[in-house]
Amino acid sequence: MRWICILIIITVTAQPVLAQPVTLSDKKATANQVLEQIGAAYGYSVLELPKLVMHARNKNNRRIAYLEMIALRQQQSATRMDRSRLFMDEELFDICMALDIERARRKGTTLSFVLSHEIAHFYHRHNTYRSFADLNIGVMPETLSRQQESQADQTGLLFAYLAGYNPEPMLDALFDAIYTHYRLDDKLWGYPTKSERQQNAKLRATEFSVYGHLFALGQALYCREQFPEAARCFEYVFTRYPLKEAYNNFGVCRLQQLTRFRKKDNISYFALPFEVDPHNRLLGLSERSGTVTSSELASWSKEADAAFTRAIELDVTYKQAYLNQSIGALLANNTFLVLGILTTMTQKTGQPLPPNGHLIKGMAYAAMANWPNVQQCFDQPGTQRAYQIAYNKLVAQAIRQHKLVTLRKTWQRLQTRPSAPQLLYCQTKHVLLQEIDQAPASVRWPGNYLMELTSDPPPFISVDSKQVGKALFFRVKMGDSLQPLYFVRQL
Repeated sequence: MRWICILIIITVTAQPVLAQPVTLSDKKATANQVLEQIGAAYGYSVLELPKLVMHARNKNNRRIAYLEMIALRQQQSATRMDRSRLFMDEELFDICMALDIERARRKGTTLSFVLSHEIAHFYHRHNTYRSFADLNIGVMPETLSRQQESQADQTGLLFAYLAGYNPEPMLDALFDAIYTHYRLDDKLWGYPTKSERQQNAKLRATEFSVYGHLFALGQALYCREQFPEAARCFEYVFTRYPLKEAYNNFGVCRLQQLTRFRKKDNISYFALPFEVDPHNRLLGLSERSGTVTSSELASWSKEADAAFTRAIELDVTYKQAYLNQSIGALLANNTFLVLGILTTMTQKTGQPLPPNGHLIKGMAYAAMANWPNVQQCFDQPGTQRAYQIAYNKLVAQAIRQHKLVTLRKTWQRLQTRPSAPQLLYCQTKHVLLQEIDQAPASVRWPGNYLMELTSDPPPFISVDSKQVGKALFFRVKMGDSLQPLYFVRQL
């Protein structure tokens, strides 16, 4: 197995000096905060993120920034190490902080791109090894290496936006600073030239900020249960940049549409644990008026399954997509396929089923009337953390005892229960668009839409944006609606 040593290259023309002296421990804590924000945007929990290791400035054989994959660590040590490691130089941290003091509105903005670039290699499972300290390790063709570095630059920039940062104004100075400070040649083996990286970053910055805003808008519309419109936002993102999260969230939107209009059966009473990135789960019990054709229902199911399949193709260890695909199979009454998907998930990820996996498996066995296995799934260790587990156990019991009248009353009682405002829960607040009643009077809309999302059949969505200070306001018009929606994102 190889480890991934990923070079990220950045700079400032003068020797960087922090505004106030801080310890190495303080710097590492700040870097970890940024890393956790970036990891949340990528969809990683803190425990799954590579562990950050910061080399002190007086340490010998320091490298600028590189990622050591877990596979090599396990190979080199008899002791199992359950996290990859991300190494960075203390002086690189100082360079980033100096740029933030000079140019950025938010601390950690420049560092977000550095860390996001490294996590992009982790995200894409790039299997390379090189560092600034030892460039004479040609384990792959240089052309492929250049492609992977360009991809890491692009993905890193996009997810920095998704995490709420805007590093674009600092990128030119960042690349200049690193190349100058570490005395690097403008052309390094396996990397685009410095000027190419700067130019590509500029070209991508504007469109990636749009993608980031539309992804966040899709999340906000999902929380409003406007699933066709939310799906359109995610679809626009993945047709231009293939993000597994966009495919996954699009598929969940289609399944949510399906649950509203499919013929009601026993499975319909379960609270389904849809996995949206960042995580958001709605009970999904409400019924909708109106009718849809069977061909529309089949189309939603097919589109959802294709989206989850594509997300898994991009990352074979992407647990959320497996869980959502198994829910789609459950809604299609293909219970054996549910079990097959969950089995494949454990094989491909190398991890046991999570609580919601046991929950879905138990629902499948309930549809098969295999009650001993239902009990076994619902009683697995950790299932107390599964979504709406107490309610779902009641549903299974009612189905088993054929007490559908009781089941119906329970469902209706939940429907009438007062609910809190539906806010999108995510691991970083900076991804969230907050809905507001009206934009401030000081906002003057430019008249040029940020994006028009058209489709046939509808929905048609137009999005206008305007930044005022540290707040970015959005005006969203959907179809022929006379009343636009307003959202704000704090930058």
